Amino acid sequence: MFALGFCIAAFAIRPGLAATSARADTNDIFSTGYAGRLKIEIPKSGMALLRQNPRKYVSATVREGDITYTNVGVHLKGAIGSFRQVDDNPSLTLNFTKFAEGQTFHGFKKIHLNASIQDSTFLNEKISRDLFNAAGVPMARAAHANVELNGENLGLHVMVEGFNKQFLKRHFKNASGNLYEGGLGRDVGLRMPVNEGDNRTNHAGLKALIAACREPGMEARRAKLEQALDVDRFLSFMAMEVMLAHWDGYTMGVNNYRVYHDLDSGRMVFIPHGTDQVLGNSSMGVMPEARGLVARAVLNVPEFNQRYHDRMMSLLTNVFVTERITNSVRQVAARIQPYFPGGDGRGNRSFEQRLNSVCRRVARREEFLRAELLRPDLSLTFGASGTAPLEAWKPNVLSGKAGMETHLNTKPAQLCITINEQSSASWRSEATLPAGNYRFMGRVKISGVEIAEGDERGGACLRISRRTVSRRFVGTRDWTEVAFDFEVENPRTPLEFVCELRGVKGEACFDLHSLRVVKR
Repeated sequence: MFALGFCIAAFAIRPGLAATSARADTNDIFSTGYAGRLKIEIPKSGMALLRQNPRKYVSATVREGDITYTNVGVHLKGAIGSFRQVDDNPSLTLNFTKFAEGQTFHGFKKIHLNASIQDSTFLNEKISRDLFNAAGVPMARAAHANVELNGENLGLHVMVEGFNKQFLKRHFKNASGNLYEGGLGRDVGLRMPVNEGDNRTNHAGLKALIAACREPGMEARRAKLEQALDVDRFLSFMAMEVMLAHWDGYTMGVNNYRVYHDLDSGRMVFIPHGTDQVLGNSSMGVMPEARGLVARAVLNVPEFNQRYHDRMMSLLTNVFVTERITNSVRQVAARIQPYFPGGDGRGNRSFEQRLNSVCRRVARREEFLRAELLRPDLSLTFGASGTAPLEAWKPNVLSGKAGMETHLNTKPAQLCITINEQSSASWRSEATLPAGNYRFMGRVKISGVEIAEGDERGGACLRISRRTVSRRFVGTRDWTEVAFDFEVENPRTPLEFVCELRGVKGEACFDLHSLRVVKR
């Protein structure tokens, strides 16, 4: 098993998480780390039907050593990028009770067999699913199996626990609520398919969540979200998606998620899914560019934003620990290596290379997260007039050559840039701001600024990094007040304020003490 039990125990000291962690069952295949062989036999009529309608259940026989399961419901699974036809190493859903009531596979009614098309290591799902569960976030668990279909060896597959009442009962005392399925670009709303639920027409919980997210007042939104959403678990859900760089999840991609209405608490609980493409970007920022409605609504509440940051720190201390993760991953790898594509020496070397790559990605991600979370506080302090000065300016020559000089004894004190060839240079300062609307202001003086023909980005300006500016100055101009309006949606995301000169010749000086941010 992916040995994270100690992480769960350490993290359970946080209020609200100990009671919601899944009940451990050391006897089931997902706890013990199953990596067996499954032989699936689908008759010709069933294969023909799956070619026409991949999502239609057909009857199959499944053999596991000397054990035979008959009348097993099988259909194809997968989405954009991962789906394969039945004759091309497909991913499969196996429902053991579909046509044979009471039949189970090691006690499980439904399992999924993923061909891992988008993860050549076959390890991402196992890593991420165990980490989510260790963080107190309900998630279907993973193991592995070698799959044979109608005598053809399809090789290693990732075996995943099914989303059904059996799964819900492991995480919730009351498994009667609606389990909604979220797909690509489908945010929370009333058109979400219901996978499970005793009253599938009652969407009161979902309606309350949507209304809470759209509440304009911050204090009212906070109170309504606390009533409609399990905020504590959602913060862990969102933090783990970001820590794993799960760009294809709910927070950043509005994809691969489920939402459960816990009838005992009356709150909605988010459940992650489809984590085969995690850990691909080791430098993804701590504060995400949230696309999901609920993620945006939560992060824009100052109290929740602070709790999110605190949760990231706690998870980094207790759950996302490189040595523990990589040691457990190597244990899993030892079980699946015999099934890894390419059984010769070359295949074994390839497996070792991919395993080492996974371990390096985990280490790089933890290193980046630790540096981000422990970086100095960059928040601005606003005076009674709603103005905050910008300080700690640093020179940056992006291209070409530029003279970067400070004149602190002149009146006014100045930050100057001089160029004599095609160049782009700037003075930059970082800061974080609460959500809201702001204006970056300052005075600039230019002398003999020339730009290349057709250079739409040439001239002197004030701007925010990665945002476009419409007003730039060329030629010669005495001190002029300049303003750049912008909006902050994600607090704690550092903003880079830029005093820039881009062109082929000239000088731009910025009045140091005039550079400020004003609330609008």
